[in-house]
Amino acid sequence: IGRTSQLQSSAERLTIDSGMAVFRRNSTNSSALYLRNEDSTADTRHPYLIFTDGSGNRGGFGIQNDQSSLWISGQNGIAFRTSGSAPSQEERLRITSAGLVGIGTDNPQGELHVKRTSSTGRIIVEGAALAQIGLRDNAGGTDSKVIQIRNNAQNLLFGTQNDSWGSFSEKFRITSDGDVGINQTSPSTALSVYDGQSS
Repeated sequence: IGRTSQLQSSAERLTIDSGMAVFRRNSTNSSALYLRNEDSTADTRHPYLIFTDGSGNRGGFGIQNDQSSLWISGQNGIAFRTSGSAPSQEERLRITSAGLVGIGTDNPQGELHVKRTSSTGRIIVEGAALAQIGLRDNAGGTDSKVIQIRNNAQNLLFGTQNDSWGSFSEKFRITSDGDVGINQTSPSTALSVYDGQSS
């Protein structure tokens, strides 16, 4: 449409120049556009939808048919935008080609980099019964540990563990009254330290 020859190869079945395609449906049933590959021997990424610019940069999304999972790819990373009209929207989240994730920044300096320009920037972890933040050293060996911060019943707990996320060995506590206990789960003074000895 709008040209007399294929753009890239004879494999193309539809090419539109200087225009757009609009698929419209007026029905009480859901509106859907299907891309389907019925060859079970096809590459596991089929079928997929690819976007490319004139310089060859490309990205797209599709279905990995051996896992029934959606995948999204970007040659130079993936950006998520909101507000305004495309393409002049504000970027909110980026995954770089190196796998770094940035929220509020398009230049993350670590595996996860969160940046807010307002003074109220924060990260909230909320659970139905127990919210946890875990930091794990995955290098292996006998020194590999997990540090957890838990907020339970308005007490702030700090502890460690060396196996699964389920167990928790409390080491340090700040109560809702502001008392601090080290190896002491019920501190009654501003600072209570228990060394494990009976006397």
